[in-house]
Amino acid sequence: MGKILPFVVPLDDVKLTEIKFAQELLANGTAIKKASIASDQSISEFAIFPAADEIIGACLTRDTRGKIVDGFVKQFKEPDGWNWFQQMQRHM
Repeated sequence: MGKILPFVVPLDDVKLTEIKFAQELLANGTAIKKASIASDQSISEFAIFPAADEIIGACLTRDTRGKIVDGFVKQFKEPDGWNWFQQMQRHM
């Protein structure tokens, strides 16, 4: 059997905007809670931020050289944001 070669799917504009927003929040936002977890293959940084009546969760994943390979932003109601943060800590 032949090898399956990995390939990169180009990111669309919506995903790139989401990654840039997550990067901006994590670099310059005032987080309620923030964490960074490293493995042999990647580094994940995530945090929750206050936003009116909601909480915004942001996450970036970088390869071992520091290049961003994924990221996202999610909106939560207050208890769900805290739960998401705790789940991220357990699953990373």
